[in-house]
Amino acid sequence: MRIGSGTDDSVAQYLVRESQFFIEWIIPDMDLETDITFASELVDLQRLLSRWKLSWSDLWLNEKEPQEVAMLAQQWCNYIHG
Repeated sequence: MRIGSGTDDSVAQYLVRESQFFIEWIIPDMDLETDITFASELVDLQRLLSRWKLSWSDLWLNEKEPQEVAMLAQQWCNYIHG
């Protein structure tokens, strides 16, 4: 699936926002004494998702950007799921 046109674009934007909500929901329940590093990394992910959301239309203007977004998203997914 190529993100950036029509329905795919809407689904991707929705998933970015859902990911932001998920991070907002889990960080307050974390034990920051033992999970501070992971919580900090989730904050970094939250910032990345916010940057993507703010510049969404610009991300898809050239062919390299969507590939980079997909690669970063996959890396984060792999990291979070262990």
